Amino acid sequence: MYPNNKYPSYGIFVKKTEDLLIEEGFAVDKIVMYKTNNKLLKFLYYTLHYVRIIIKLLLTNTKTIYVHYASHNALPILIAKSIRRNLNIYTNVHGSDVIPETKVQKRLQKLVKKLLKSSKLIIVPSVYFKEVVQEKYRLTNKIEVSPSGGIDRKIFKPLNIKPSKIGLDDNKTYIGYVGRIEYEKGWDDLIIAFESITKEDTYKNVSLIIVGNGREYLNMREMILQKNLEERIVLLDFMPHDKLCKVYNIIDVLIFPTRRKGESLGLVGLEAMSCGTPVIGSNIGGLKSYINHKQNGLLFQPGDRESLMKSIIEFLNYSPKQKQGMCYEAIQTAMQYDKDLIKKNLASLFK
Repeated sequence: MYPNNKYPSYGIFVKKTEDLLIEEGFAVDKIVMYKTNNKLLKFLYYTLHYVRIIIKLLLTNTKTIYVHYASHNALPILIAKSIRRNLNIYTNVHGSDVIPETKVQKRLQKLVKKLLKSSKLIIVPSVYFKEVVQEKYRLTNKIEVSPSGGIDRKIFKPLNIKPSKIGLDDNKTYIGYVGRIEYEKGWDDLIIAFESITKEDTYKNVSLIIVGNGREYLNMREMILQKNLEERIVLLDFMPHDKLCKVYNIIDVLIFPTRRKGESLGLVGLEAMSCGTPVIGSNIGGLKSYINHKQNGLLFQPGDRESLMKSIIEFLNYSPKQKQGMCYEAIQTAMQYDKDLIKKNLASLFK
């Protein structure tokens, strides 16, 4: 999966790692797919994708292949590896590669295990995910951590920008969500928690910005209408990073309510922090590796709507000094994931 104009966020970490390697002088020839919701086109795209991989690996002198989306790419690579024993495989695993969320992903787990065992090096986005991979597959291969391309702090940075710059009300306080609108992402937990907050007059000027799209988008729209929240929730589609940066700067805090055990890192949280925006996130997965409770954000138990509501209210009630301190700590955290630091580390893995 690779981003395009229609789906700029899908597979963005693949493009980011590609860009980093090119900046370090590597010659990169990619074989990618683009997202489609048409089942027939999806079948055709996968067929052509597999054929292209096999041809590339068997009919050229390619010595090294760097794999993302391990579960869906394992089959043609393993076929090529069975013929070309000296092929070097570097496999970068992410959430659902290791912790499957669909029946198809579960059926592909045997292939994932074989691919990982055939890999010269395994790359994971966080220390948390390294532990998950080691425990699940009992591998002897070397595993290294590289946080999905890191954060471009030239794009994601603090800006002095008012909500009116993107057509919003300067007199309101905004909290935000950025991500796919799918069940495991916890968007429904956020809306129900937010509904409780809107019932209190103290927070009548608080609105929620949701940036994203996905399989459950229509369900989300319906829930918003049923709960009469259409005047309090702003819906925006996925957008380029330069525009997303403005949203991060407008919101006071990013809400990251994921329920995914396969949340291997959670780049949107780090993007927000790089803009000086604290994060209220689920105490799960890779989020635990960078959200320090009551320092650069708040942690709550995944799926616990009351806990999420209380965390949002707690943040809203912080003094300006407390919020400023959290903003500072958020930026300090994001600096550790600067793409220039990640670039050197990633390049060293291939050298």
